[in-house]
Parts: sequence; C-alpha cells; structure tokens
Amino acid sequence: MRKTHWKTAFDSPYLGSWDLDEYKDMTLTLKEIKVEMTDGLKENSIKTIGYFEGDHKPMILNSTNCKVIRRVANSPYHEDWLGTRVTLYVKEVKAFGELHDALRIRKVTAPKPVLNPKSPDWEKVKSKQPTDKIIKKYYNISDNDLKLLRDGTAK
Repeated sequence: MRKTHWKTAFDSPYLGSWDLDEYKDMTLTLKEIKVEMTDGLKENSIKTIGYFEGDHKPMILNSTNCKVIRRVANSPYHEDWLGTRVTLYVKEVKAFGELHDALRIRKVTAPKPVLNPKSPDWEKVKSKQPTDKIIKKYYNISDNDLKLLRDGTAK
C-alpha cells in the first residue's frame, strides 16, 4: 500500500523528498536544464531547474546537486548534462537549525540484488537476522518476503 506523505497536501510543482515513494531511490534521465523563475513557492526566485524524461515533476537543483551532476556528466555546462542518468534519494540534513529530509542526487549505481526465498543469500540473511533497514540497504525485497524472512509467514 502506498502511503501519503503529509507534504503532498501542499502540492508543490517541484520534486521533493516526499515524492519518492516511501523514500525509495528513483533513477531518472535529465532532458532539460533551465534557469528560470520558480513558480508556486512561498518565495519565488530564479533557480536552476532540472526536467526529467517521463511523467515527473521538475526539480530545483541546489548547488550540492549541481556539483554532483557536474561530476557525473563530467562537465560544468548545463547543455552537457542532458541525457545524464542520475539517482534521486532522500538524505537527512541539518538546515535552519533543524533536521530535514532533503532530495539529493548521486551517480547511478548497479541495482541491488533481489532477496526472496529463491535467492542464494536467503538462508545467510535469515540466519544473521539484520535489521529491516540493513536488509533494504543491500537488497530489493518485497514487504511480503520481508515478513516471510522475519516470522515465516506471508500474505
């Protein structure tokens, strides 16, 4: 079941951490970069905006994310960033004296292996009993298989 993040009620025209379903990484391809006036925010100002292929909201690219794209694309020029595949993820950062969930960009990495009862690592993981967070960090696992791993039952 998809959960509803409380920030979705504010209907931002730009991607935010809350747009990543249960904060799972999302890999997208940049199709356009514009420097333009933001729209629909408390304080509208000129920002670098990244647009992605597919049906996705654009993302305001702060300097941290621009530096990552620059390294991934191996170029400081917006025009050279087009077609670059990046992974969006959520990172907790301290800003304005509080902790916030920030949307960050990183280089696309190899996908995590799937963990299910047929996987070669199933019994090893089951015997070690790591936390759910650790399992999800290293494997793609369905909620049903995670429950099966934990208590031997599934829906």
